[in-house]
Amino acid sequence: MPDNMYVVASKDSQENLKNLLAAMPKKLKISTKLVSPYDMYETLEICRYIVNKHLNDEIIINLASEPKLMSIGAFTLAKELDSEGKKIKVLCYTRDGIVDVLSNSKPTRIKIGIQKYFQAYGWNVKYKQEKCWVSELGKFLVDNLPISRELFHKMRVDQNEKKNNNRKYSIKEPLTVEEYKILEKLYNMGWIENIEKNNQGIYYNCKKEKFDKLNGKWLDYYVYDIAKDLVDDNNQPLFDECAWEVDYKGKKEIDFIGLHAGEIIIASCKDRPFEVDYLEELDSVAERIGGSMCTKLFITTSNQKLDKNQIQCFEQRKIVPVFSDELINLGKIIQEQVIKPIYPRR
Repeated sequence: MPDNMYVVASKDSQENLKNLLAAMPKKLKISTKLVSPYDMYETLEICRYIVNKHLNDEIIINLASEPKLMSIGAFTLAKELDSEGKKIKVLCYTRDGIVDVLSNSKPTRIKIGIQKYFQAYGWNVKYKQEKCWVSELGKFLVDNLPISRELFHKMRVDQNEKKNNNRKYSIKEPLTVEEYKILEKLYNMGWIENIEKNNQGIYYNCKKEKFDKLNGKWLDYYVYDIAKDLVDDNNQPLFDECAWEVDYKGKKEIDFIGLHAGEIIIASCKDRPFEVDYLEELDSVAERIGGSMCTKLFITTSNQKLDKNQIQCFEQRKIVPVFSDELINLGKIIQEQVIKPIYPRR
């Protein structure tokens, strides 16, 4: 992390500057300078003023893609200082990674791990990456939507009758033939035990750990299971690191997280009907760990049709919705939002 950071921004991009500063870790010491976007020499002189305050320090200039004249001004000064033997680097971010322009090097992909990323924001997090036996279950449930979702809705009544570390659950609402077949499949897969039917309903036993997974955690892992195997255009892993169930101070804050070239992608995963409050929760977390630099997905098994106001809720918060009919293409959607997001990270 740099000892000092200066942001030279154009006077007509103050909203972007505000978003950038909000995304930066609070511990960074940041100074800002505003210049005309089309005056190359003003940028050059501001950069010279900054450099003169740190003559014995290593200087790193990170060039933005636009406005071009500002970049040319900063680069002109850098070439001058490089010819004088000053310790200086000029970095330019491309799709393939960071390029050290003065050394004419090949692009180097930024790699930041989950722990280091969160430490920059003062978070000490725990998360899961282990192989989970939910994998087969997740594919089965997604393949059988919407029937599996309707069955789970009827299964979520907990009678809290403990029996040898198992709990006895009941389903009071009638099941369709298709729903009962899925219930039997859950039994055959070892997720539930002792199915009983009588005039009052259907009863079954299930260990709490398994019921928690059936009650929504399976979708968290399903997203992670797909994301961890995705690759980029060069057939390299898409994510430098990804995880599910990210906990901070004993509370689950994020269902899925992935880091790609230093940029963060998070998702809220809900196996239940959509509520606007879910978007508030996701947006609130994103504001604390990257703000507009963070890509946000809301992934749900719900198939409800959004009205105009609900669509606006997604758009205002720049959250990408993924509903049940799109889950079959989840891998492709994640790749697109990582490489070329609908809402640019800036």
